[in-house]
Amino acid sequence: AGPWALLPLSEDQLAHGPAAFGTVDVAHYRVRVLPVLGPTPACTGHVMAAVALCALAGQPIAPTSREPLSKKIKEKMLQNLRKREARRELGAAASPEDCDW
Repeated sequence: AGPWALLPLSEDQLAHGPAAFGTVDVAHYRVRVLPVLGPTPACTGHVMAAVALCALAGQPIAPTSREPLSKKIKEKMLQNLRKREARRELGAAASPEDCDW
């Protein structure tokens, strides 16, 4: 399962029964991990639709790879996001420093 695993149930939790704490029939699998899978089917459907549309159009699927974003670009994107959210929350003249977050 890799280096990540669920914490084991405590003795008290085991005494109350694993089913009370989200355990399902599969060992080491609890319901509380399911929300992580939420958008996966939608993303898969979009990819399958894109493949089908490209095949119908006779166009090749040519994904391009790109270099990882630099720290400077990430910081600039975060700054722009903060500005946009501040304007959205407080009005056009707002700056991120005006927000309480």
